[in-house]
Amino acid sequence: PYLPHFYPQNSVVYTGTHDNDTVVGWYESLDAEDKLKLHQYLGSIGTGIHWQMIRLAWASVSDIAVVPLQDVLGLGTNGRMNVPGTLSGNWQWRFLDGQLLREHEITLRNLSTLYNRTNRVTDEEIPDPDNHQ
Repeated sequence: PYLPHFYPQNSVVYTGTHDNDTVVGWYESLDAEDKLKLHQYLGSIGTGIHWQMIRLAWASVSDIAVVPLQDVLGLGTNGRMNVPGTLSGNWQWRFLDGQLLREHEITLRNLSTLYNRTNRVTDEEIPDPDNHQ
């Protein structure tokens, strides 16, 4: 019942929250049997697992799809925001200038267009970060 093809339209789908591991960290902790089940569901061999999970969320019928920036960046457990029940080391991760690349933008835009989660912004409407006018 927790697989994306069962989600109701009036719902929010997300790859993670501040309280769980990143997609890459979660994937790396899976045993071989669970990885096989995931690959069968995704129809994939596991390259770029973070993008595959983002695609899965975007493809769901949920009205809203959310992805933490750590998952867009493909970070492992080192990008985790919080570990519930621990007293130290939480809330340390910070987004750094230069981490988010044009390729991330293009991939997100393409997935958003493919799954009708955008108003189809054109390249001309996207400001060029290198043009400092």
